[in-house]
Amino acid sequence: MLTTVNGQLALGSSDLYYVPARAGQTLLVSVDSADGDISFQVYAPDASVAKTADGKTTVRGRTLPDAGAHDNARAWVGAISRSGNYLIAVSMGETGAVLGDYSLTVSLQ
Repeated sequence: MLTTVNGQLALGSSDLYYVPARAGQTLLVSVDSADGDISFQVYAPDASVAKTADGKTTVRGRTLPDAGAHDNARAWVGAISRSGNYLIAVSMGETGAVLGDYSLTVSLQ
């Protein structure tokens, strides 16, 4: 499976995508953007999504190694250890351009 989606983010916002994967598969994720402040996080199947008091989306749960909130991941590849719906959060930081276009590519092998 190879999928590419295009999107646009505003400062401080994120888009969420679920990817169903089976244990033993290899997941490849990359994001391409002219705006350097767009990156992604990959969360394990037990992650939960909620809204904060100010209406922003927040994700709670464990991220995969090197694909966490402070890793600024733009490319990631790794083996899936357990089956489930993995959550990919594409995020734009709080500084820079007001809007940013991106292209997210996900592959499962």
